[in-house]
Amino acid sequence: MFDTQLIDRLACPRCDIALAAAAGGLHCKGCRTDYPLLDGLPFLFADPGVALDEWRQRYHARLRDIDTRVDALEAALPRARVAATGQRLEHERAALRAHRAELEALLASLDTTRLTADHSTYLALRTRLPGDQGLVTYYANLHRDWCWGDAENAAAATQVSEAIGPGGPGDLLVLGAGGGRLAYDLHQRFTHPRTIALDFNPLLMLTADRLARGESLALHEFPLAPASGAETAVARTLSAPAASRAGLYWVLGNALR
Repeated sequence: MFDTQLIDRLACPRCDIALAAAAGGLHCKGCRTDYPLLDGLPFLFADPGVALDEWRQRYHARLRDIDTRVDALEAALPRARVAATGQRLEHERAALRAHRAELEALLASLDTTRLTADHSTYLALRTRLPGDQGLVTYYANLHRDWCWGDAENAAAATQVSEAIGPGGPGDLLVLGAGGGRLAYDLHQRFTHPRTIALDFNPLLMLTADRLARGESLALHEFPLAPASGAETAVARTLSAPAASRAGLYWVLGNALR
């Protein structure tokens, strides 16, 4: 059974009428559009089939990017004349392979078995939705939210809490929820019945959902300014302080719709 506490707060992004639970997802009786679930999360894009295909392409393109980088590192290894350089190349190669497996485990619901484009094809064609938002555009935010420490998270939650006031919210909607930590922290601070966190990026929402349910996830971080060769890739463990209380929901969709 689809959670009635969530479905009562959802509407069709095409015609803005209430949605009904259906086999495998949600259904709009007005425009007769079926909206799938992605690992249990509502996938509420106005054209869900097109959006799902585009995210599949972006995911597949990311895997091709990783494969291309791994091939380049393997080609460079025999030419490494300094031991530290060879160690750095080997470290990055192993981390990228592990990162690929991590993404495949997280995004198995984005079935890419029918996609066969190579790296050069994706570089030439790109995709829409919008073009500057790739699958890993905000990947660093997951690490910031769930493993860099709580000081920044606590400061952000305190600022929003003060704006909401001592009475707390009724239902709370977080648009562009990103890595999900602010939505989680606000839900844990107050006693309101529902927090709905919405973002259009499947990697962010699927990760936040699992972390908020109390899982720990292994994800490699690739710092923009590594201090050493060993820090070009860092194995991290992401986790929430505790499993969230009931009523925290994650929804995939475009906040402008």
